[in-house]
Amino acid sequence: MKGKEIILLILIVAAGIVFYHAQTGKIRIDWEWDKGIFIGQDEFVYQETEEINPPFASRLIISNAHGQVEVQGTNQDSISITLEKRIYRRKHEQADEVAERLNMIVQHDNENIQISTNREEFRNRRFRTNFKLKVPEHMVVEVKNSYGEVRISQVRQAEIRNPYGEVSVTDIAGDLSVKNSYRDVEVRNIRANCFIDSHNCRVAADRVEGKVDIIHKYGKVYLEDIGRSAAVKGSNTEVFGQNISGLTDIRTSYRKVELGEVGPVKIDTRSSRIEIKGAKESVDIQARYGKAELFDIRGNLRIDGNNPVSYTHLTLPT
Repeated sequence: MKGKEIILLILIVAAGIVFYHAQTGKIRIDWEWDKGIFIGQDEFVYQETEEINPPFASRLIISNAHGQVEVQGTNQDSISITLEKRIYRRKHEQADEVAERLNMIVQHDNENIQISTNREEFRNRRFRTNFKLKVPEHMVVEVKNSYGEVRISQVRQAEIRNPYGEVSVTDIAGDLSVKNSYRDVEVRNIRANCFIDSHNCRVAADRVEGKVDIIHKYGKVYLEDIGRSAAVKGSNTEVFGQNISGLTDIRTSYRKVELGEVGPVKIDTRSSRIEIKGAKESVDIQARYGKAELFDIRGNLRIDGNNPVSYTHLTLPT
């Protein structure tokens, strides 16, 4: 056996031993995105709370990294904040020292309340910070986060930027804006307009009273019960849409487009399978390659493309 093969075999055996003991709990392995893998660290959890009483600005900005953010709107006048500090160290004394120095920062001015931590003061950042807030329902909430889930419900308006983090939003009285990647996005009960910019994930928008605009690639988009128009601009994006009142405008490639009980439809696609079951108004399809199955088209139909498309089950009004 050659020298390189022996070294490789030793590394494989060593890795197997480490991960076996990690599974049995004898060795702890933690992953920190910006620093790497840490072996043999214990997790220590601490909490810090603060309450903000009125008067205060109606816009709340939360800046976090490597953690979760949860914001719940309520009928109370004050803002309650809980910061959970999850610290990874070998010894309890080391974690205590970090917990003492790691704190939330709350800043006020006439326009905003800004909440963050002093994370940047630490060279060794083997910790996560999770925020949980209860706020008045009339607040506008902006969240800047990364590597953690963001959940917001029952506020007036929300703007979320969460690269590498999952997003879940419900019951927003005004507009909603979301930008993320690699983790799923779910929004429900949005009573105004909704904008989502995401990729490499699943995006679902349900019961949006305003218009929906989505920029997306590499994944699936689900649209259901949309009160106005819905637009999806993507590539390698599979689209499912149901009960859309306004114009459904889809631009995608290579993945299936499936629509049911929609208003006017405009589709521009390459090498996608198209299925429409129930369109109340006109349907305009620009396609290059692919197959279309069209049922119960109650308005005008226009199909154009540089290359022939196969059509089956075409049902038009008599």
